[in-house]
Amino acid sequence: MKAKELATFETYDVDLAAFLMLEGLKFIECSIDETYTQGKPRVLMRFYDEKGTARDLERAFATSNYKRYRDLHKYLLKDIHRTLRGI
Repeated sequence: MKAKELATFETYDVDLAAFLMLEGLKFIECSIDETYTQGKPRVLMRFYDEKGTARDLERAFATSNYKRYRDLHKYLLKDIHRTLRGI
């Protein structure tokens, strides 16, 4: 009898990864995406998705207040850095 294959979900998006962890998905590992050839290496984050809910959570994240907060936070940080460079 073969061991049951682990159901996994992978993402490059650290914000989504944090959201998945908040929602209870178990983080497995980070690894370098060896197939990515567009310059700098990309880090792939892998999660155990036993219940098959990661895709639904990904869609929920896209319209969540958490994502809106992160987008606004990043925008403000960029503006702060742009302002500081002008001093």
